[in-house]
Amino acid sequence: MRTQRKDFCGTANLRKAEGERLRKEAEALLADGNLRRACRVFGEAARLGDVLAHVKRGVMKLNGEGCARRPREAAEHFLAASHAGHDRAPYFLALLLLNGEGVTQDFAEAARFLRLARRRGIAEAACALGTLYREGFGVPRNLAKAKALYQEAAAAGVERAGELLADFPNHPHAPHGQDAEEEP
Repeated sequence: MRTQRKDFCGTANLRKAEGERLRKEAEALLADGNLRRACRVFGEAARLGDVLAHVKRGVMKLNGEGCARRPREAAEHFLAASHAGHDRAPYFLALLLLNGEGVTQDFAEAARFLRLARRRGIAEAACALGTLYREGFGVPRNLAKAKALYQEAAAAGVERAGELLADFPNHPHAPHGQDAEEEP
């Protein structure tokens, strides 16, 4: 029989509060230009489950700011933040998957995380997903969906989506074949 673990002493709330405190400390260190210490303290906050600390440490690890550049660790932080509901983290993870940076390149998995980011309101994810549909990378090629995703992103202010839309009639695949049916 499996017993449910109880938090009688409020330790989960204490961990959350300590994680938030550490993240705020790391943000102040970052603002003061102390990147090395900020990266370390973001790591401590992330270990306590602070979602924003996961994202910020992931960005620092990805760019090698204040710590060694480690895209694999960045991907792990973005994945943790994504699972915790952070809106932009799945987009960051998708970019790593698209480029094979720190993780194995996987267009289908990138599309899955782009869909999640799009559902969370990240317009850039719609633009990137549109490119996957336009090219047929990780998803069946579907020019109608690609165009609709570019339009959605452009309407939300993504400049690159507008550029891609302007070039859409000139795309080498535009006049060809049937489009596959799949929900973006």
